[in-house]
Amino acid sequence: MPSPPTDKFRALLSREDWDHLVALLPRLDPAVAADLFLEIPVEQRETLFRRLPIDLAAKLAEMFPYYDTYVLLHSRSIQDLIAIVDGMNPAERVRFFDELPEPSWQILMDELGPADAAATGAAPPIFRALPPVEAIVQARRVEKSFHQADGGLVQVIAPIDLSLEPGIIIALLGPSGSGKSTLLRMLSGLATPSAGEVLWHGRPMAESRPNVAIVFQSFALFPWLTVAENVEVPLLALGMTQGERRRKALDTLDSVGLKGFENAYPKELSGGMKQRVGFARALAVEPEILFMDEPFSALDVLTAENLRFPSSML
Repeated sequence: MPSPPTDKFRALLSREDWDHLVALLPRLDPAVAADLFLEIPVEQRETLFRRLPIDLAAKLAEMFPYYDTYVLLHSRSIQDLIAIVDGMNPAERVRFFDELPEPSWQILMDELGPADAAATGAAPPIFRALPPVEAIVQARRVEKSFHQADGGLVQVIAPIDLSLEPGIIIALLGPSGSGKSTLLRMLSGLATPSAGEVLWHGRPMAESRPNVAIVFQSFALFPWLTVAENVEVPLLALGMTQGERRRKALDTLDSVGLKGFENAYPKELSGGMKQRVGFARALAVEPEILFMDEPFSALDVLTAENLRFPSSML
């Protein structure tokens, strides 16, 4: 009976058979390969990482904690370092950059984009080599005005440009009444701008079927539906069967701490519980982008912290 790949990996490592280790790693599940890699003593880890082809090194670098990725990148030449970072998934690369401490980030930025790269013949700066990341939602000169009874106009949002890309969290800050909720509704397709346009993956919002969800400030639950039925509403629009909708709703309600309340009606819930139903409804569709309108305002500190984790994993 052949030994499992993990046993084979450890046996090859004990013999420091680097060539066969490099050949074995691509055949492993990436998560398993990353875990095995991090079990290796530091010196052997760097030796093996230096021997990996660029594409495999980039794939594994995405899965390591940022400090391991940073150290391993610096076990390679500067040309290899740039190529590996270039080969990382754009969203994972952004996450890696964001997690780095400021001094390490600055060192890496200097290495990725040296001023004298052209003169020294080094690889071009990473910022020129990276492919552009397509925006999920893009607002172009979007504005919103409302008509008054006397025929005048009240401008709520002045012309604004905004691009929302994968792997990014953006917060809108402003006083009450400044148009934050209105902008979210336009970006999610629930309201049309008075001027300008909103694009979904480069196409007009009206011509697209955006996979978005929004957690409303005012709960926006249907009072005649149970908690589970409220969560199932967007799943029904996606064409899921009744059994699929029910399973998805129950699993999502469990994740926000509402297991056992699936047959309750909104009038039987506290404000914080109603907001959690709104979260469950949004998370159930696994949206490509999640809009949240002051979602934690009605929640206690512990519940709010617990909900931040599943929403940040989207």
